[in-house]
Amino acid sequence: MDGFNPTRFGRSIAARNLFDTYAQQFSRRGDTRISRTGGQTRELDPSFEVNDAMLAEFKAVVQKSPIPFDEASWQKDLDFIKAMIHREIDMDLFGVAVAYQNLAKRDPQLQFALGLFPEAQQLLDTGRQAQGRRAAK
Repeated sequence: MDGFNPTRFGRSIAARNLFDTYAQQFSRRGDTRISRTGGQTRELDPSFEVNDAMLAEFKAVVQKSPIPFDEASWQKDLDFIKAMIHREIDMDLFGVAVAYQNLAKRDPQLQFALGLFPEAQQLLDTGRQAQGRRAAK
């Protein structure tokens, strides 16, 4: 689940491909090549964000599915759910590179790791200074 640790409920949503099912109702703004049958699509551009209305729609999709709905798990998994909705729409409309570039901004493990770089740089600098002092002796 990328850098997320969703509950069993969140993993069930992903396993049932509900993110993909939801993403299919969108199309890329200005793209006339794709014609979807069975309903209207809504156009998005690459700068879209998952908003409250989209979350409410996706929640309705989940509630209609065979997965027993659990509000506490929904709330706990909300960051994961938003990120996976965004990733799936990005993958469908804008490509894998855009999807993972946007996901990287939301991935908690990656963000934690990036936060360690200043400390790693400080340790590297301290080691170089100590090595320089030893070499000067």
